[in-house]
Amino acid sequence: MSCIRNKSLSALAFEKPSYTINENEMRTLMSQCHSVPFLHDQYQKLLSNQYHWIDETCYIWEKSTEKSIIILYLKNKASSINKFTVLFSHDVCSDLGKIYPFLYDLSTQLKCDVIAYDYSGYGRSTGTFKETEVTNDIEAVGNFTNYQQIGFSSIVVFGQSIGCIPSIHFSRQNRTIAGLILMSPLSFSDYNKMKNCNKNEKNIYNLSDIKDICCPILIIHGQKDELVPYTNSDEIAKQMSAVNRWFPKSGKHLNIY
Repeated sequence: MSCIRNKSLSALAFEKPSYTINENEMRTLMSQCHSVPFLHDQYQKLLSNQYHWIDETCYIWEKSTEKSIIILYLKNKASSINKFTVLFSHDVCSDLGKIYPFLYDLSTQLKCDVIAYDYSGYGRSTGTFKETEVTNDIEAVGNFTNYQQIGFSSIVVFGQSIGCIPSIHFSRQNRTIAGLILMSPLSFSDYNKMKNCNKNEKNIYNLSDIKDICCPILIIHGQKDELVPYTNSDEIAKQMSAVNRWFPKSGKHLNIY
Protein backbone atom coordinates (compact mmCIF):
# COMPACT_ATOMS: atom_id res chain seq x y z
CA MET A 1 0.00 0.00 0.00
CA SER A 2 1.23 3.48 -0.79
CA CYS A 3 2.66 5.43 2.13
CA ILE A 4 1.31 8.73 3.38
CA ARG A 5 3.04 11.73 1.91
CA ASN A 6 4.38 14.17 4.50
CA LYS A 7 5.38 17.21 2.41
CA SER A 8 2.29 19.17 3.54
CA LEU A 9 2.73 18.82 7.29
CA SER A 10 2.73 22.59 7.71
CA ALA A 11 -0.97 22.54 6.78
CA LEU A 12 -1.68 20.43 9.86
CA ALA A 13 -0.34 22.96 12.35
CA PHE A 14 -2.82 24.48 14.76
CA GLU A 15 -3.47 28.16 14.26
CA LYS A 16 -5.32 30.82 16.21
CA PRO A 17 -9.11 30.69 15.83
CA SER A 18 -10.30 32.48 12.70
CA TYR A 19 -13.45 33.75 14.45
CA THR A 20 -14.65 35.10 17.75
CA ILE A 21 -17.81 34.65 19.79
CA ASN A 22 -19.42 37.44 21.77
CA GLU A 23 -19.97 35.88 25.18
CA ASN A 24 -21.24 39.22 26.50
CA GLU A 25 -24.41 38.60 24.49
CA MET A 26 -24.73 34.93 25.37
CA ARG A 27 -28.26 33.64 26.04
CA THR A 28 -28.82 30.56 28.18
CA LEU A 29 -31.28 28.19 26.48
CA MET A 30 -30.83 25.26 28.86
CA SER A 31 -28.21 24.16 31.36
CA GLN A 32 -25.86 22.86 28.67
CA CYS A 33 -26.84 24.99 25.68
CA HIS A 34 -26.23 28.69 25.05
CA SER A 35 -26.64 30.81 21.93
CA VAL A 36 -23.96 33.36 21.17
CA PRO A 37 -23.13 35.78 18.30
CA PHE A 38 -20.61 34.32 15.85
CA LEU A 39 -18.20 36.97 14.56
CA HIS A 40 -16.07 36.44 11.48
CA ASP A 41 -14.52 38.65 8.79
CA GLN A 42 -16.93 37.19 6.24
CA TYR A 43 -19.97 37.96 8.39
CA GLN A 44 -20.97 41.38 7.06
CA LYS A 45 -20.19 40.33 3.51
CA LEU A 46 -22.50 37.35 3.75
CA LEU A 47 -25.25 39.41 5.32
CA SER A 48 -25.28 41.76 2.35
CA ASN A 49 -25.26 39.22 -0.47
CA GLN A 50 -27.44 36.37 -1.73
CA TYR A 51 -27.34 34.41 1.53
CA HIS A 52 -30.16 36.38 3.14
CA TRP A 53 -32.45 33.33 3.20
CA ILE A 54 -30.26 31.51 5.74
CA ASP A 55 -31.04 31.70 9.47
CA GLU A 56 -27.79 31.31 11.41
CA THR A 57 -27.37 30.53 15.10
CA CYS A 58 -24.15 29.75 16.95
CA TYR A 59 -24.29 27.61 20.08
CA ILE A 60 -21.98 26.75 22.95
CA TRP A 61 -22.84 23.17 23.89
CA GLU A 62 -21.54 21.90 27.21
CA LYS A 63 -20.32 18.30 27.04
CA SER A 64 -20.61 15.82 29.89
CA THR A 65 -16.84 16.13 30.38
CA GLU A 66 -17.27 19.79 31.43
CA LYS A 67 -15.73 20.85 28.13
CA SER A 68 -17.65 22.80 25.52
CA ILE A 69 -17.84 22.76 21.74
CA ILE A 70 -18.97 25.43 19.30
CA ILE A 71 -21.81 24.45 16.95
CA LEU A 72 -22.99 26.48 13.96
CA TYR A 73 -26.54 25.80 12.77
CA LEU A 74 -27.72 27.14 9.40
CA LYS A 75 -31.43 26.83 8.61
CA ASN A 76 -32.41 27.23 4.98
CA LYS A 77 -35.69 29.14 4.68
CA ALA A 78 -36.52 27.51 1.34
CA SER A 79 -39.54 25.30 1.83
CA SER A 80 -39.01 21.62 1.14
CA ILE A 81 -41.12 18.63 2.08
CA ASN A 82 -38.12 16.33 2.37
CA LYS A 83 -35.43 18.78 3.49
CA PHE A 84 -32.34 17.14 4.91
CA THR A 85 -29.87 18.32 7.51
CA VAL A 86 -26.18 17.88 6.67
CA LEU A 87 -24.01 17.18 9.72
CA PHE A 88 -20.58 18.33 8.57
CA SER A 89 -17.23 17.44 10.20
CA HIS A 90 -14.41 19.55 8.78
CA ASP A 91 -10.83 18.76 7.78
CA VAL A 92 -7.71 18.71 9.90
CA CYS A 93 -6.53 22.27 9.17
CA SER A 94 -9.79 24.24 9.32
CA ASP A 95 -12.19 25.68 11.84
CA LEU A 96 -15.69 27.10 11.54
CA GLY A 97 -14.39 30.50 10.49
CA LYS A 98 -12.37 29.11 7.60
CA ILE A 99 -15.23 26.97 6.24
CA TYR A 100 -17.90 29.61 6.91
CA PRO A 101 -18.51 30.58 3.24
CA PHE A 102 -18.51 26.92 2.19
CA LEU A 103 -21.20 26.06 4.74
CA TYR A 104 -23.43 28.79 3.31
CA ASP A 105 -22.83 27.54 -0.23
CA LEU A 106 -23.65 24.00 0.86
CA SER A 107 -26.92 25.11 2.43
CA THR A 108 -28.01 27.34 -0.45
CA GLN A 109 -27.07 25.05 -3.32
CA LEU A 110 -28.59 21.91 -1.79
CA LYS A 111 -31.48 23.76 -0.07
CA CYS A 112 -30.67 21.91 3.13
CA ASP A 113 -29.98 22.80 6.74
CA VAL A 114 -26.37 22.48 7.89
CA ILE A 115 -24.89 21.74 11.30
CA ALA A 116 -21.12 22.09 11.70
CA TYR A 117 -18.92 22.16 14.77
CA ASP A 118 -15.33 22.59 15.93
CA TYR A 119 -13.50 19.65 17.47
CA SER A 120 -12.04 19.87 20.97
CA GLY A 121 -9.03 22.16 20.76
CA TYR A 122 -10.15 23.73 17.47
CA GLY A 123 -11.54 27.24 17.10
CA ARG A 124 -13.25 28.23 20.34
CA SER A 125 -14.04 24.67 21.43
CA THR A 126 -12.24 23.70 24.62
CA GLY A 127 -10.31 20.54 25.40
CA THR A 128 -7.62 18.60 23.55
CA PHE A 129 -7.70 17.30 20.00
CA LYS A 130 -7.43 13.49 20.12
CA GLU A 131 -9.38 10.56 18.74
CA THR A 132 -11.46 9.83 21.85
CA GLU A 133 -12.45 13.47 22.19
CA VAL A 134 -13.37 13.77 18.50
CA THR A 135 -15.85 10.90 18.78
CA ASN A 136 -17.20 12.42 22.02
CA ASP A 137 -17.61 15.70 20.16
CA ILE A 138 -19.89 14.28 17.50
CA GLU A 139 -21.87 12.36 20.12
CA ALA A 140 -22.47 15.73 21.81
CA VAL A 141 -23.62 17.13 18.46
CA GLY A 142 -26.02 14.17 18.26
CA ASN A 143 -27.47 15.28 21.60
CA PHE A 144 -27.77 18.78 20.14
CA THR A 145 -29.79 17.45 17.18
CA ASN A 146 -32.13 15.76 19.65
CA TYR A 147 -32.51 19.10 21.44
CA GLN A 148 -33.38 20.67 18.07
CA GLN A 149 -35.84 17.82 17.42
CA ILE A 150 -34.07 16.75 14.24
CA GLY A 151 -34.74 13.11 13.43
CA PHE A 152 -31.74 10.98 12.49
CA SER A 153 -33.63 9.74 9.42
CA SER A 154 -33.31 13.25 7.94
CA ILE A 155 -29.58 13.63 8.66
CA VAL A 156 -26.85 13.14 6.04
CA VAL A 157 -23.47 12.81 7.75
CA PHE A 158 -20.62 14.42 5.79
CA GLY A 159 -16.98 14.12 6.83
CA GLN A 160 -13.92 15.56 5.15
CA SER A 161 -10.36 14.42 5.86
CA ILE A 162 -10.03 13.80 9.62
CA GLY A 163 -13.77 14.52 9.85
CA CYS A 164 -14.42 11.06 8.41
CA ILE A 165 -13.46 9.54 11.78
CA PRO A 166 -16.34 11.06 13.80
CA SER A 167 -18.65 10.68 10.79
CA ILE A 168 -18.06 6.93 10.63
CA HIS A 169 -18.46 6.67 14.40
CA PHE A 170 -21.76 8.56 14.35
CA SER A 171 -23.08 6.51 11.43
CA ARG A 172 -22.31 3.24 13.21
CA GLN A 173 -23.98 4.41 16.41
CA ASN A 174 -27.13 5.76 14.71
CA ARG A 175 -28.29 3.25 12.13
CA THR A 176 -31.29 5.24 10.88
CA ILE A 177 -29.40 8.17 9.34
CA ALA A 178 -30.19 9.00 5.71
CA GLY A 179 -26.67 8.77 4.28
CA LEU A 180 -22.92 9.11 4.78
CA ILE A 181 -20.42 11.04 2.65
CA LEU A 182 -16.69 10.52 3.15
CA MET A 183 -14.45 13.03 1.36
CA SER A 184 -10.66 12.53 1.26
CA PRO A 185 -10.72 10.16 4.26
CA LEU A 186 -7.85 10.66 6.70
CA SER A 187 -7.65 8.33 9.69
CA PHE A 188 -5.86 9.08 12.95
CA SER A 189 -3.21 6.54 11.97
CA ASP A 190 -2.73 8.58 8.79
CA TYR A 191 -2.48 11.73 10.91
CA ASN A 192 -0.02 10.18 13.36
CA LYS A 193 1.98 8.71 10.52
CA MET A 194 2.45 12.13 8.97
CA LYS A 195 3.47 13.63 12.31
CA ASN A 196 5.76 10.78 13.39
CA CYS A 197 6.89 9.46 10.00
CA ASN A 198 5.97 5.99 11.22
CA LYS A 199 5.91 4.02 7.99
CA ASN A 200 4.82 0.82 9.69
CA GLU A 201 1.57 2.17 11.09
CA LYS A 202 -1.64 1.03 9.45
CA ASN A 203 -3.11 3.80 7.32
CA ILE A 204 -6.56 2.64 6.31
CA TYR A 205 -9.87 2.33 8.13
CA ASN A 206 -10.94 -1.00 9.49
CA LEU A 207 -13.39 -2.23 6.87
CA SER A 208 -15.62 -3.70 9.56
CA ASP A 209 -16.20 -0.16 10.86
CA ILE A 210 -17.80 0.79 7.55
CA LYS A 211 -19.47 -2.54 6.82
CA ASP A 212 -21.51 -2.06 10.00
CA ILE A 213 -23.11 1.07 8.52
CA CYS A 214 -26.60 0.56 7.09
CA CYS A 215 -27.18 3.77 5.13
CA PRO A 216 -26.05 4.59 1.56
CA ILE A 217 -22.37 5.65 1.44
CA LEU A 218 -20.54 7.92 -1.00
CA ILE A 219 -16.73 8.04 -0.98
CA ILE A 220 -15.03 10.98 -2.69
CA HIS A 221 -11.26 11.10 -3.09
CA GLY A 222 -9.08 13.08 -5.49
CA GLN A 223 -6.57 11.09 -7.48
CA LYS A 224 -3.95 13.80 -6.91
CA ASP A 225 -4.37 13.88 -3.13
CA GLU A 226 -1.02 15.09 -1.80
CA LEU A 227 -1.57 13.73 1.75
CA VAL A 228 -3.37 10.40 1.46
CA PRO A 229 -3.31 8.21 -1.68
CA TYR A 230 -6.76 7.80 -3.20
CA THR A 231 -5.98 4.08 -3.49
CA ASN A 232 -6.82 3.82 0.23
CA SER A 233 -10.42 4.79 -0.54
CA ASP A 234 -10.42 2.72 -3.70
CA GLU A 235 -9.52 -0.36 -1.65
CA ILE A 236 -12.48 0.25 0.65
CA ALA A 237 -14.89 0.85 -2.25
CA LYS A 238 -13.82 -2.27 -4.16
CA GLN A 239 -14.59 -4.49 -1.20
CA MET A 240 -18.04 -3.00 -0.59
CA SER A 241 -20.53 -3.37 -3.40
CA ALA A 242 -23.02 -0.94 -1.86
CA VAL A 243 -20.57 1.98 -1.74
CA ASN A 244 -20.83 4.71 -4.37
CA ARG A 245 -17.58 6.38 -5.41
CA TRP A 246 -16.26 9.46 -7.15
CA PHE A 247 -12.50 9.85 -7.65
CA PRO A 248 -11.94 13.06 -9.67
CA LYS A 249 -8.66 12.94 -11.60
CA SER A 250 -7.63 16.50 -10.72
CA GLY A 251 -8.79 16.38 -7.10
CA LYS A 252 -6.35 17.12 -4.28
CA HIS A 253 -6.88 16.77 -0.55
CA LEU A 254 -8.74 20.03 0.04
CA ASN A 255 -9.85 21.33 -3.37
CA ILE A 256 -12.83 19.10 -4.20
CA TYR A 257 -15.40 21.67 -2.98
